[in-house]
Amino acid sequence: VQSSGELRKQWNYARPTLHAYDCCHFTTRTRLVLGTLDIPFDLKFYPYGEGADPEKCGGTGYKPEAGPVYLTGKKSLPALEGVGVPCPDGFPALGESSEIMKFALSVGGLSGSINEASQREDVASWINRVNPVRKSLERPRILRVPLTDWATQADIDYMRWMHVAKQGFDYEAAEADTSKLTEELAPLLEELESMLHGTRVEDGSPTLQADGVLTMDDILIVPILRNLSCVKAINWPPKVRDYLEGVCSRANVPTFFEFAN
Repeated sequence: VQSSGELRKQWNYARPTLHAYDCCHFTTRTRLVLGTLDIPFDLKFYPYGEGADPEKCGGTGYKPEAGPVYLTGKKSLPALEGVGVPCPDGFPALGESSEIMKFALSVGGLSGSINEASQREDVASWINRVNPVRKSLERPRILRVPLTDWATQADIDYMRWMHVAKQGFDYEAAEADTSKLTEELAPLLEELESMLHGTRVEDGSPTLQADGVLTMDDILIVPILRNLSCVKAINWPPKVRDYLEGVCSRANVPTFFEFAN
């Protein structure tokens, strides 16, 4: 097993690659962890429908043997590929965001750090309550953000099929309910603002924990906020927006505010 110092020396010459979908909350979690810990890596984004078998996906998807399938044996991202990354036998990359983050945390950070989840009940409760609202606001609009994920109409068709056929999601109804949904979201964002108890020493941006150090709580909440940044109708409490932009900026993960629709 290589030491953290040995890995970092090798990564200075051969950076690992994070294979990813830009829209994916799990990918964003891994990007936040890698970026905050100053782990060098390259990003490779994939079209969302590539690698899905049309025979199993209602006629959507294309090139079932292509896309990210070769990395872990299945159409699933994120996946981390590189020197020293512990991969399953026969595959070139480590899959599952939880495993990638566990590996990254074992390597550790240079100037940045991330503590374990705080087990705060208000954090778990907030995530559970915001998820139904954020899905209805986010899903119709994220498809209009110019991402590699949606390189072709076939990629959009596959995403819509996943949500409609497999989960019963109604895109048209969700858009029609925008006013109602933003009214439901507003008090949740105000509640989150009251949950931000500290500030980061580096830039003064808000944090969940009073000591100003990021925890895995932040890694769960910020991807939710990032995807919601594509929703133009949201009125963001200033402190919550500062929190989102501060954590993302530190990890070099852009938000979607400029593409809000």
